[in-house]
Amino acid sequence: MGKWSERKGAVSRLSRNAGRLGDKDYDRSFRCNLFLSERGRRQPLREKKGDMSFHVILVNPEESLNIGSVARAMKNLSFSGLRLVSPQNFSRERASITACHAVDVLDAVSVYPGLADAIADLHHVVGFSARDGENRPVPLSLSEWALRISDRAEEQRIGLVFGPESTGLHLADVVLCHRLVVIPANPAYSSFNLSHAVLLVLYELHRSGLGQGVEVSARNSDAAERSQVEQLEKLVDEV
Repeated sequence: MGKWSERKGAVSRLSRNAGRLGDKDYDRSFRCNLFLSERGRRQPLREKKGDMSFHVILVNPEESLNIGSVARAMKNLSFSGLRLVSPQNFSRERASITACHAVDVLDAVSVYPGLADAIADLHHVVGFSARDGENRPVPLSLSEWALRISDRAEEQRIGLVFGPESTGLHLADVVLCHRLVVIPANPAYSSFNLSHAVLLVLYELHRSGLGQGVEVSARNSDAAERSQVEQLEKLVDEV
């Protein structure tokens, strides 16, 4: 029996017993009914794209400390697969300072001479940039893109491309991407720190039901809802 069917069954039994309840108890059953109905509407079941993999690609990163911070953000949200394109004076030791306990992400990093090499084995490539210009495609907002990407087929490798700290993605890099995405920000100051931009993107994917870390959260959510249904069952038995 599905979770919503369990909730409906418990609510139905409460409704059948409503005629025997006093005003106070009837109000309690009504609120339980309303709570479960709202939960069912607000939280539709979402299938997890378990075989979709994401790879963070940093083009010409200028500071190893920022690379370490990106690694930490990735591990925070259970993403892996960091790729560097022609990093400037990359130092693993320096990056490990900000990576903290995410040095395993740094140890698995792949380095490429150019963006074309870094994306050669990927199915879909997305560039993130706040820059605009005549020859640049119209970007999607981060939230809109996350909704679209969740509908893509499974078993796809997707690249998330971020430009250098001082300039962002250049047009030569943008044309290699299938899609351009912008993170909504203050128009007067829309440039994010590199690791902050990566964190926002990965978090949006996480909350959209993508990424390895979502599976644990989903199990916890299921357990919490089962507990609520069990509590409601006890209330029905007491009536």
